[in-house]
Amino acid sequence: MNGTDRDMKALLIDSLKEILPIYSPSYEEAAMGAYIHARLLSNDWGVTRDDMGNIMAVRGARPDAGYILLNAHLDTCQSEHDRDLQDSLRYDEARGIFLAESPDGDRQQVAGDDRAGLALILALARGTDLPFKIVCTVREECGQQGIQEIPPEFYADCAFGLTLDRKGRGDIISTYSGRTCAPPYIVTNLIALGKEEGMDYWKVNNGSIADTYHIARFIPAVNISVGYYNPHTRHDYILVDETYGALRLAHASIECPERLLLRPASSD
Repeated sequence: MNGTDRDMKALLIDSLKEILPIYSPSYEEAAMGAYIHARLLSNDWGVTRDDMGNIMAVRGARPDAGYILLNAHLDTCQSEHDRDLQDSLRYDEARGIFLAESPDGDRQQVAGDDRAGLALILALARGTDLPFKIVCTVREECGQQGIQEIPPEFYADCAFGLTLDRKGRGDIISTYSGRTCAPPYIVTNLIALGKEEGMDYWKVNNGSIADTYHIARFIPAVNISVGYYNPHTRHDYILVDETYGALRLAHASIECPERLLLRPASSD
């Protein structure tokens, strides 16, 4: 990203430090939604928050190919045990890992699913002036309820959707429940962009359902890994370098939406 890598990674870490303490299980996303909404407004985004609590945002003039849409969800699978992380949340800089472990060894969820995706979006929103769209949804963990309430017209000027809600590193999920969410040539182009950024590990994999399934009713979309592990357990954690790799892929996609949509030459 041309000399801004250190600054963007620092922004990602800062964003994680800010949002990880915010308790936001399904149906209790109000505090997280208010924080994301305020952060975007303070960085000159056009932001709408619907009656359900979903956040839709846009910045900049529409690129010729259309906006890239970034998607993450506001809710978590945390329990009451995870309500207060202030004493256990820590960032181990040497290992580049966020986890929640108290001095007596008790573990709590940091809820990388999907705080990693939210932090990635905030870092790009705060650290670049690139034009793109955002949708942050409620109740994803309860059957993707929030994304189903997004009006179809929100997608009309979008070229492609990146859901930032897959565990681990390097997975690209383009098929859910028998539905092809993005054609193979777009996935190939996305992998090629990753290689150009020095990341040769992006690959197609299978996964359980995400907001992607519903976004793909309107635009091509995939879900990509954002570096969280052991989701929905007290032993979850976030590897910052892997979240940052997803950030770099999203950044490259936003810079070159036309590259993602480039169809292969005819073979006849």
